[in-house]
Amino acid sequence: MGIVVFLVIIAVAWYFFSAHQKASSQKHKPTQRPYEPPDPWTSSETEKTASSNIMLQAKGGAGPPELIAVARSAHAEAARHQDIPIAGISDKEKDKVREIIAVSLSEGQNPRHIYGKVAKTLSPFEWEDFDKWLKRFRKAREWPDMWDDIADYYEGKESGKEVDENELHRVKSEMLAHSLSAWAVTEDKLKDWQTRGIKMIEIAPAPDCCSWCAKYKGKKIRAATLLKKKIPPVHPGCRCGVLPAD
Repeated sequence: MGIVVFLVIIAVAWYFFSAHQKASSQKHKPTQRPYEPPDPWTSSETEKTASSNIMLQAKGGAGPPELIAVARSAHAEAARHQDIPIAGISDKEKDKVREIIAVSLSEGQNPRHIYGKVAKTLSPFEWEDFDKWLKRFRKAREWPDMWDDIADYYEGKESGKEVDENELHRVKSEMLAHSLSAWAVTEDKLKDWQTRGIKMIEIAPAPDCCSWCAKYKGKKIRAATLLKKKIPPVHPGCRCGVLPAD
């Protein structure tokens, strides 16, 4: 019996000793501070570089959530002010499309989520850039990924099959939404990089890009030139991106 009592006393003593040690370690443990973005206006060149690198990551969709939110907001603002190079629709329709795209970008959505909304918002429209590239792709018999439905549409017409005329409007609207979203993001990135002293940019072609986009692979182009030409996207439906090359 005495041995049992002795073991109980030892167990209780060990319990209180362990509890005291745990409480003591928690008391002296340093408090973890929440994430604070580096101050871009700091006098330290090292900290300036770190801040710039983090913002570059955020502009590319990576990095701390706080800065990703800032980048998305900037992309949305760019979308609200961009020109929509199509004819045959009212300014009211254009404003609605800008807002649909801006909201999508601010929430980090894939443009595919808004294709239907854009198609329903727009009346049938004329798009000079689309017509120009349509002629090129038809002549070359080369159809980029987002042009597959267009290829089916025109091949059906040429073979005398009955085609849905609404299909052309749907696909054009999808490409317009994609192109406007892509340019809003690219424009904001280029302008931001310019303010950080990055002048040379490399276009990053999509893995399955068309032969026109493939010509840009490995080339370094001034950010100012890309802003003037408004590329990429190189053509409607283009999925190429940009990378800082400095």
